[in-house]
Amino acid sequence: MKLLVHLFLPLFITLLPQQKTSDSYYLSLSSNEKNKIDEQIRSLEEQSTSSQTRAYYGAILMKRSSFEDIVKNKIAMFRKGHDLLEEEIDAFPKNIEYRFLRLAVQENAPNILGYNTDIKVDKSIIVKQYKELPSTLKSHILSYCKSSKILSSEELL
Repeated sequence: MKLLVHLFLPLFITLLPQQKTSDSYYLSLSSNEKNKIDEQIRSLEEQSTSSQTRAYYGAILMKRSSFEDIVKNKIAMFRKGHDLLEEEIDAFPKNIEYRFLRLAVQENAPNILGYNTDIKVDKSIIVKQYKELPSTLKSHILSYCKSSKILSSEELL
């Protein structure tokens, strides 16, 4: 038993900060408060670069772009976020969390941006894989379903 504790304790300790990051990230992403979103962006910029950080950063930049007053800045920020998220999805096409991030952004992006072509595919993948996802991600997805017109909790359960 002691051997198991010694083997797995470091794993659990390293997962705790990721859990906290994930929770604060999703709270910021679901917020419509510019200061919360900006705070999360700063937090992500301070973290070491990883695939997850880049995907999170891309999605939150696209959300943040809606607060820009100058159209040129709005579009540039959205494109930067778009490129980051799409690069991570291309690199890790089976990562359901990245697909979920894209689905959430695409559902809420203005139609004029034309960023809505992967909604059906991402939804299908999320629904099929939902039961195998970590409980934290399941919780974030279920929470999103409350406001989504595309994804419902009934489809997942």
